[in-house]
Amino acid sequence: MEVFFDFACPYCYLVWSFLGRLGMLEGDLKWSPWMIRPDVPQGGLRRRWPLLDELRRLGSDAEVPFAELEIIPNTRRALLAYLWADQRGLSREALKATFLGFFAQGRDIGDPRELCALYAEGGLPDPSQAFEDVALMERLGQLDVRAEAIGVEVVPSFVEGDRVVLSWRTSFVMKDLAEFMRGRGI
Repeated sequence: MEVFFDFACPYCYLVWSFLGRLGMLEGDLKWSPWMIRPDVPQGGLRRRWPLLDELRRLGSDAEVPFAELEIIPNTRRALLAYLWADQRGLSREALKATFLGFFAQGRDIGDPRELCALYAEGGLPDPSQAFEDVALMERLGQLDVRAEAIGVEVVPSFVEGDRVVLSWRTSFVMKDLAEFMRGRGI
């Protein structure tokens, strides 16, 4: 099963956290990046997130922390760094470093220095070469085309083959996700 996600999506962070809490991050899940806000400028948008209280309520089932988020980052570099880490068998570590760095610590994952620092703190190699890697940019573009072709409209979206089988809805709770995943044998 494939999960389309973006690092600026709080629901992706919640699902990643819920799956970790349920012991379901291993195995057959493939995390595929899909940039949901390509219009965000390179330096991000500076403002407090308006739904923090609701996000914290949704995350309370799995004790998911949310920092005082004051930036909507441009995630292009973070997604390229993730693809780079995935090529090296480090996708799980890259997801953890980036999701926690942004949502739990409130760090700017759009800033290349901050992103490199998060990788270093997570024991990952320096991803800076990924930021200008043409092949990775092409891969990110291919994933965008694929996501749109199969009908991904929101993230996270769970895909089997070329069919979206589950998309996030804000009424989701950890129990719903657990039942879905177990029903799929994951």
